[in-house]
Amino acid sequence: MFRIFLFVIFLLGSFSSVWALVDIGVISSTQDQTCLGTRAGGPLNCTANEFTVITSFSAAAGTPPFCVAGESFDFLVDLQLSGSKANRYNVGFFVGQNGNIPGNTVASTSPDLCSVNVFPVSPLPWNNATNDVCGDLQTLNNAAPPYESTVATINKIKVKCQVDAASGGSDLVVPYTISWFQNTGGNFCSGPGDVFTDTTSKCQSGFGKVNAINPVKVGAYVDVTKATLPAGNTTQSFVYRVTGPINSKVGTKIGTVYTSAVINSAADGINVSLKGGETARFFIDADATTSKTLTITEAATPGWESTANAISCTPIAGTPAITTSLPNRSIAANLSATNNAARCTITNQQSSKISLAKTVGGRVSSTDQFTVSASGGGTLQGSASATTAGAATSGATTFYSSPGVALTLADVAAGTTVLNNYDARLTCTNALSGTPGYTLNSAMPNNVSTTSASITPVAGDDISCTYTNTPKPRITLNKAISAAGGGRVRSTDQFVLAMTGATPVTTTGTGNAVTSAPVSLVATAGVPITVSETAASTTPATNLANYTTTYACTNSGTGGTVVTAGTGASFTFTPANNDVVACTFTNTRKSATL
Repeated sequence: MFRIFLFVIFLLGSFSSVWALVDIGVISSTQDQTCLGTRAGGPLNCTANEFTVITSFSAAAGTPPFCVAGESFDFLVDLQLSGSKANRYNVGFFVGQNGNIPGNTVASTSPDLCSVNVFPVSPLPWNNATNDVCGDLQTLNNAAPPYESTVATINKIKVKCQVDAASGGSDLVVPYTISWFQNTGGNFCSGPGDVFTDTTSKCQSGFGKVNAINPVKVGAYVDVTKATLPAGNTTQSFVYRVTGPINSKVGTKIGTVYTSAVINSAADGINVSLKGGETARFFIDADATTSKTLTITEAATPGWESTANAISCTPIAGTPAITTSLPNRSIAANLSATNNAARCTITNQQSSKISLAKTVGGRVSSTDQFTVSASGGGTLQGSASATTAGAATSGATTFYSSPGVALTLADVAAGTTVLNNYDARLTCTNALSGTPGYTLNSAMPNNVSTTSASITPVAGDDISCTYTNTPKPRITLNKAISAAGGGRVRSTDQFVLAMTGATPVTTTGTGNAVTSAPVSLVATAGVPITVSETAASTTPATNLANYTTTYACTNSGTGGTVVTAGTGASFTFTPANNDVVACTFTNTRKSATL
C-alpha cells in the first residue's frame, strides 16, 4: 500500500490573500475501469495547461522499498487542489494500471484498464452543482469562507511497477490524467464508471515518480532457496550478503519483512540468514536499459563444505545473465527492468563431523605420550590431531572432513613412547547410525587392534573414534641355582630358558651364580604363554634330572594375572594388559643316591 502526494495548482484567476485547506478524507478508487481515452471516443492527447502539476509522490510509512518490475500493486494517493476563480465540474482522477496514460488509452489499441475516482459533493469547496453523484469543485477563493486548497486521500489505486524509460532511473512512475468540465450541461456523472471529459483542453496528463519521503524503486530480483545435503536440515543458518554497484539500492525480502540499503561503498550491503528450505528475495533497483549486477554471496559455514555442492538458476522474467561460483558460493546476476527476475537454489553439503580421542590406560614410562591424527579426508576443517601431555590420560580434537573421501586415523608415539609396548585399540561409533543414509557402526572399526585405519564417512555423519593405549603384558624369566644344594652338579652345567614368542637364553656362570640376562617378552594379552627350561648342550652334558626344578612368579602390574607357583620345568599362563610378571626357575641340586 502506498501514499502519493499530488499537488495540483489552478493558475486561472488571481489568488486570494486568505488561504484555507479542507481535508475531505479518504476516497476509494475503483479499479479495472475503462480509461479516459476510451470514454472520450479516442485518444485525447490532453493539452490543458491551466494546471501546474507538481508531483511529489511518496509511499506511506512501512511500504516496501521495492516493487517488482512488471507486477501491479495498490497505492494511497494524497491529492491536493489549490486556488482558482473558475468552477470545475465532475472532476475525475485516472491512473493507468498497465503503464498507460489514461487520456490516451483506447480499448482497441492498448490495455484499457484504469483506477478511477470521483470526488464527494461535500464539504465545500466540493458541491453538487450538476445534480449528480460526482463532486464539483466550486470557485475556490469566492466561497464563504474563502477556500484556496482541498486535499483528499485516494485509496486503492492500482499501478504497474515500471520505470520511465524516457527519463531513465529506477524510480517507480505513476501515469495519471485529471479530467473535468467547465459547464454543468450534458455531462451527468454517476460515479467512477462514467466520469469523463470530451475535449483535449479539459484534461491534463503526466507521470509522477515515487521518489519523495518514502521512495519506491522498481526492483529486479533473484529468489534464492537454501537446500542441504543431506536434505531436510532446517536447523543450520547460512548467512548471505547482497550488494551492488556504487549508488545502487539493494534490498531483501524474507516472508513479509523488507530491508534495503543504498550502496555508497564496497563495504555496504545487507546480511540475511536462511535455513534449509527457506527462500529470500534479493532486490536491486532496475534501470530501463542499463543492467546492474546484483551479487549474492554465502559466507563459509563451519561444519559444511567450503565449496557449494550446486548452484542452479533459471530465469523468471526476461533473460538475465547469471554467473555462479561454487568455490565462492556466489551468484552474480545482471538485471534490468526487462531482464528482471530469476530463481536460484544453492545447495550445501554438510561435512562429516569427526571427534578423535585418545585414552591412555597406563604408561610403561611416565614420559610416554601419544598423538592421534587424521589425514586425507578431502578438505579438513579444524585441528585434526591431539597429543597427550604430562600425566593426562586423555586427549581429543573435533574436526570436519569431506564426505565420501577416505580418512586415515593414526596413532603414533610421542615423548619416550615405544609404541610396541602398548596394545592400541580403535573403536568408532556414529551418533546417527541406524538413520537411513548415514554410516552404520558395523561398517567401522570396533575394538580393532591397529595404529592406522581408514573410514569413509558420508555427509552429516557424527562419528566419534577413540584410540585406547594400554601397556601390553611384560614378562621376564630369571634363573636361580640354589646354594643350599651346593650349586651346580658340574661346573659346566647350563640351562636354556624359553618363553613363547621370546628368544631363548642360555645361562652362564658357575657354582650357584647365574651371570646371564633374563628372558624378556612384551606379550599379547589373552594369548597363552608357555614358560620352560631345558638342559643346555654342554660337555659333559647337563642332566636336568640331577636337579629339582621349581618356579614362582610375581605380578607388580595392575593386570591382575596370578601365576601359581609349582614344580616342573614348564608351565603355561595367560597374561593380561598391564601385567608386569617376573618368573624364576630355581634349580636345586639333588642329593646323591648311594
